[in-house]
Amino acid sequence: MATRYRIFGQQAPANNTFATLYTVPTGYSAVVSSITACNYATANGTFRIAVVPGNQSLRPNSYIAFDTGLPAQDTIALSLGVTLSANDSIQVFSFQGNVSFQAFGSELN
Repeated sequence: MATRYRIFGQQAPANNTFATLYTVPTGYSAVVSSITACNYATANGTFRIAVVPGNQSLRPNSYIAFDTGLPAQDTIALSLGVTLSANDSIQVFSFQGNVSFQAFGSELN
């Protein structure tokens, strides 16, 4: 089994919009080691992060962070260890459109 260590994704979604941060490619599984959320504005922000199985839509039980406050010009890092299967995805959301997200981890095939 080969392992690839990667930056899974980088997103700065528009305000009130979900964006896909990462989707596990077909034929792979993945371990998400960390996700960062960075508020690059001078105003406080709020964000959401959800893990969505490949055969489902976003549901209330998908969230790992919901309406989490993020002070102006601050960053939060989540150390996770979330395991994902092929076609599972990480979705991110910002109310103000001033939060950027990054995900890091390893893909296995």
